[in-house]
Amino acid sequence: PAPALLIAGADRALLDEATSAISAGGARDSLFTASEAGAALSLARDLSAGVDFTPGPPPRQPGLTALGRRRVAELTAAGRGRGLRADSARRDYMLILALTALHDLHRGRDYEVDPETRRLVLIDPETGQHDPGRNWGSGVQQMVEVMEGLPPSPVNRSVAQISVPAALDRFALVGGIAAGYGGAGSELYRTYRTPCWPGGGGTLPVRMRFAATAADHRRHLAALAEQGTTLVSARAVHPAAITPEAALAAPAAGPAGTAEIRAGMVFCDVPPNMRLPEAIAERSAAPSMMFFLCLEDPALARGALPVMVRRVWRVLPLRQLVARTLVERTQKRLQKQDARMRRVLVEVEGRRKKMLAFAGAAGQ
Repeated sequence: PAPALLIAGADRALLDEATSAISAGGARDSLFTASEAGAALSLARDLSAGVDFTPGPPPRQPGLTALGRRRVAELTAAGRGRGLRADSARRDYMLILALTALHDLHRGRDYEVDPETRRLVLIDPETGQHDPGRNWGSGVQQMVEVMEGLPPSPVNRSVAQISVPAALDRFALVGGIAAGYGGAGSELYRTYRTPCWPGGGGTLPVRMRFAATAADHRRHLAALAEQGTTLVSARAVHPAAITPEAALAAPAAGPAGTAEIRAGMVFCDVPPNMRLPEAIAERSAAPSMMFFLCLEDPALARGALPVMVRRVWRVLPLRQLVARTLVERTQKRLQKQDARMRRVLVEVEGRRKKMLAFAGAAGQ
């Protein structure tokens, strides 16, 4: 094996970006036609967020609720969505792609359209610059192209996949630096044989303020944006908000950079973990940082407790402390989900290797 590998931003590389496998593309074909994608987009525009589907904080895709599936069935029976196949699984797949294109990806932030070539050009979330070599997989790119009135490009089929732990297994020693590991030290040691030492990480933005309704949240965010505050949001809750990746790149931003931190920074939605705000706090030159969250954030909307807190918000004693506890509980749940995704990815790869080894031995 190679002697050693040192990773800058090890928390992002070994944890956040390890929830999906590294893929190599090969054969090209079409997953769907432009007319089928157009029908899915038309039907998806009739669905309501939080009722018919749950917006997933990136990189998770939206998901249809039971009520949303019933509504889709009713709309289809009424003649809407002509052009979609009758297979319900296929129809749900197309609708999730359409909801992702409509609600999760935004022109000018995630992609641009080249007027000369009439092709989609993705924007690198780390640098904010055009990255012509990148493509979204699983049909997302083709759905966005149809939404923008472009001809859908052929789909690159994955011909090989490998998980991040397997890719790093050739190195005798893996190490790195990060702002913080967010309680994932045991997972890093188990997966990569890399112990963690506490270092001089960034100062966590401890100030949190909450709005009871989405309308109050939007109104306060508009006022903050007018004051020159930099808004950070993974779900684009405000047109002036930048992505967390752009906020990470902001300290190095010059005249052609992605962002300039001026009068402070405000996180507008619940981050999937606290490692990202820690890293931004460490690298940012913002004079102040805080969270300003909404109790109607989809990440906080699960269960009976958030609903009860919203209803009695104006008379609730210690309401800021209660809401902060909700945020911490939500982040722990999201971190467990991500850890489970990484564990399942490694387990599936291990089973596939055993099957291939067995098939090779049987063929000899």
